[in-house]
Amino acid sequence: MWNGENFLGKPGEGLLSYKIRITKPGTYRFLWRSYITIGNEGSEHNDSWLRIPNAKHFYGKKGDGHIVYPKGTTLDPIPESNGQTSTVPAGSGKEGWFKIYMNKANKWHWQSSTSDNDAHNIFVVFDNPGDYTIEISGRSKGHGIDKFVLFTEDITQDTATKDDIASSETKCE
Repeated sequence: MWNGENFLGKPGEGLLSYKIRITKPGTYRFLWRSYITIGNEGSEHNDSWLRIPNAKHFYGKKGDGHIVYPKGTTLDPIPESNGQTSTVPAGSGKEGWFKIYMNKANKWHWQSSTSDNDAHNIFVVFDNPGDYTIEISGRSKGHGIDKFVLFTEDITQDTATKDDIASSETKCE
């Protein structure tokens, strides 16, 4: 749980850095389980910063295929199916960091969305096997995170987030 001051426009404070090893290159969805620990509003104390700086692509995508990239990213955009390139998300962000939010008060909830009032799920492309970094930093005081998962499109969200699957480490071959 982030107990520091709000860093609404300043990612990188209270940095947590996780090294992960990818053995199977591909596109993965990123999802964390979080909790609003202050108050009863789904739109307050509900977000943290996320960056995956050494991936091939790191982006948000809606069901209709629209893609957004973090503001200030150095990653090349993926062309959308209509030939357009991505846009930046609504709301805060900079230096390749996404503001990642959820909106369920008073319960642990699996949701990682970006782009204010226009929710996009989070995806990352690992083009080679190897070691990568996931960075999380404090944004809203009282936002708690206890787990995150990465899973490929052949795995459903329900399967990826089952308590016996979403453990501290799951090896994927």
